[in-house]
Formats: sequence, C-alpha cells, structure tokens
Amino acid sequence: MPLYLALAVPAIVAAVYVYFGWTRRTRWLATMAAASILVSGLWLRASPQVDEALGGWLIATPETALLLIIVGLAATLTMAGFPAQLANEIKDHVIGPVTARGYGVFATTALPFAVIAATAAVPVISLVAIQIMVVLIAGMVAARRKPAQLRAAYGYGLACTAGLALVALGSLIPAGVTPMILVAAGWAALAGLAPLHWWLPPTVSVASAPVSALIVGVQAPLAWAMLLRLEGPTQRLLIVAAPVSIMVAIVGLIRQRDLRRLVAYVGIAGSGLLAWALATTPEPSSLRMVLSLSLNAVLLYLAVGHVVSLTGSGRIAMVRGQWTRAPLLGGALGLGLLAATVLMPYLAVRPLAALAPTPAGILGLACGIGMILVAIAAAIPTWRMLAGDPADRLDVTTGPARPLGSAGPVLIVATVLALLTPLAAGAISTDLF
Repeated sequence: MPLYLALAVPAIVAAVYVYFGWTRRTRWLATMAAASILVSGLWLRASPQVDEALGGWLIATPETALLLIIVGLAATLTMAGFPAQLANEIKDHVIGPVTARGYGVFATTALPFAVIAATAAVPVISLVAIQIMVVLIAGMVAARRKPAQLRAAYGYGLACTAGLALVALGSLIPAGVTPMILVAAGWAALAGLAPLHWWLPPTVSVASAPVSALIVGVQAPLAWAMLLRLEGPTQRLLIVAAPVSIMVAIVGLIRQRDLRRLVAYVGIAGSGLLAWALATTPEPSSLRMVLSLSLNAVLLYLAVGHVVSLTGSGRIAMVRGQWTRAPLLGGALGLGLLAATVLMPYLAVRPLAALAPTPAGILGLACGIGMILVAIAAAIPTWRMLAGDPADRLDVTTGPARPLGSAGPVLIVATVLALLTPLAAGAISTDLF
C-alpha cells in the first residue's frame, strides 16, 4: 500500500498538470505529490512488514524506507520552492505558461521513477528508472531553450547517461575488480564526485533553482545509496576520490565569480567528505550524511535562486547587503553555507577519535583540514554578499527587495532541517537511522 501511494499520487498530479497546466490552483499539487513519498517512507519505516508493488518488482523494507525518507524530504522542499521561483520567472518574462506547465509535468513525472529506483528488486530497473529521470531533468534544464541551457542539458544528459552505461557494463562483466570499479565510477558520475564532476557546475549555473535542487537533492542520494551497497575495491576508490573532490572544490572556489557555481563546488567538497564516510563509517552514519548533504543542497539552491531573481544576475560581485535588503534570504544563504561547510563536516569527523591511529583516520583528518580551507574560501565571498555595502558598487541594485512570498516559510523549514540534521545526529540515529 505505501509504495502504491508513492507511485500513484505523483502520476495523478502529473496528469493534472498536463490537462490544467501550472496555475494558482494547481501550483501546490507538486508539493503534495512529493510529500506522498515522504509519508510512504515514514509509513514503511514504522511498519515491520515488507511492502511489494508491481508483482514483486518493487520491494520496500524498513531499511530501504530510509532512502525514501531522504528522497521524499528533499523532493518536498524542492517542489515547495517551485511556486515562488516560477512566479518570479513568469513576472520577469523569463518563461511563459507553457514552460511552467512543462516544469510541473516533468518534475512530478520524475518522482515515481525516483521511487522505482529506490525500491527496485532488480538493478536493471533502477538503471532504467534513473535514466528516465535524467531525460526528464535534462528537459527542465533546457526548458528556456537558450544556447547556454541547451549546452548544459546536453552535458548533463551525456555525463549521466555515460555513468549509467558504465554501471550497466560493469554489471555485465564477470565478477572481479574491474567491473566493481566501473560500477562505482558510474554511480560517482551521477553523484557529482570528482573527477567525474565536470557536468555539475555548468548545469546548476544555468538551470532553474528548483531543478538544480532536484539534481543534487533527489538524484544524487539515489546514486549514493547505490554506492553504499558496493563493497571491496569500491571503498578504496572512494577513499582516493575523497581528497580529490575536496581539492577540486578548493581550486574551484578560489576567485569564483558565479554564485551558483560557488554552491556547486561547496557541494562537491561535501561529496568528497561523504565519499570518505561511506568508505570508513557504518551505514546509518553514512545515510545521515547523505540526508545532510541533500538538505544543504536544496536549501542553498533555493536561496540562490531567489538571490538571482532579486539581483538579476548570478555574479557574486552584483550581490551585496543581503542581510539588510532581505534578512530572511540572507540568513538562509549564510546558515546554509555554515551547515554545508562546518556542521556537516563535524558530523563526518566525529568518529575520528576511533579512527585516528589508522590510515583512514589520518585521511579523514586531512579531509577535515581541507574542509576548513573550503569553509574559508566560501566564507570570504559570502561575507561580501551578506554584509557588503551596496554603495561600494554603482551597478548593484539597492532598492527594496522583492517579497519572498511562499518561499519564506520554505526557506525557514529548509534552514531548520539543514541545521538540525548534523546537530541532532544522535536523536536521528535512534528514531530513524
């Protein structure tokens, strides 16, 4: 029953958007569709019974329900961010009603495929479901039909499809080290883990903010869950990828000029830390980090989307005095970066006391030091955006900020969840994980 709920509600909502379009009456149906996944995950987690759907092709246990909770929570916040973001884009004549309808149809259609990927009894079903998600998300990236968006959609689709092809190839080769590496590399590409991250910054720098949140908040946890199921050589590969990702993030953050790319590189650093956690810590702790990374990404991309709408530009130099102009928006952006660069690393390095004498512990300490550098590199431009004087630049908009509308409560909830997830790790591990 819970699985059918998570599959049916988004499908029905997608059909509603096809017929009625994106209107004031239908705009919150996408949030309801995503919330059905969260409710199903909580229902399955509380029930000792194994739930099946579609003749046993989908199986949900209390363990796989954790992934549905992560995906459902991130998807609910993401879909709740769509109404205000699309309203701003329609008001600014960036998109029209037809494009808004497409966002509603594609976003809600992707949700049941996320459920299928999370609960599939056969790996090939997960591959097909995620590939369909990639096609739908690529369509949303290219929705504005501008050259930059089309190139980004092509790069995103190519990278993720190539990653899934590696997974399929590794699954076909007889057991050994090589197929395990191919499978791990394929899922790492979808998760945005360096050095297979090249598609992520260009994509999120031009996509609509909720679409970026959907990529990093919903698609990436599915890839991380698949990586978590792998063993053997995969752990050594992740240990190598961890410092590489953090170093790539540090280099990408130095003198970064684009706000959305800055958030992307902060996320890549978090992915590196998560890769180390997956290779060295128990599964529940790793899932908490996946949840934390997902919530941080959703919060940051939703906040950045409204900053771009407010200033009309994604350039960091054009953003000044956000604490004064829009305190709630500035606070969400600042606290989101704090959670991503300080609190989530704290959650990751807590087990270091037990691992310190081992090579994994030393590498974790090095990754922690790297995250300190990431925090510093991200804090300098962030401070200028939040507390800088707009009068320092004549080309910075200094008028009153556009009202956030429905985005205000969404940002508040996302900020609270992003902050509490790492701080309340003990309670989460007891109640859910």
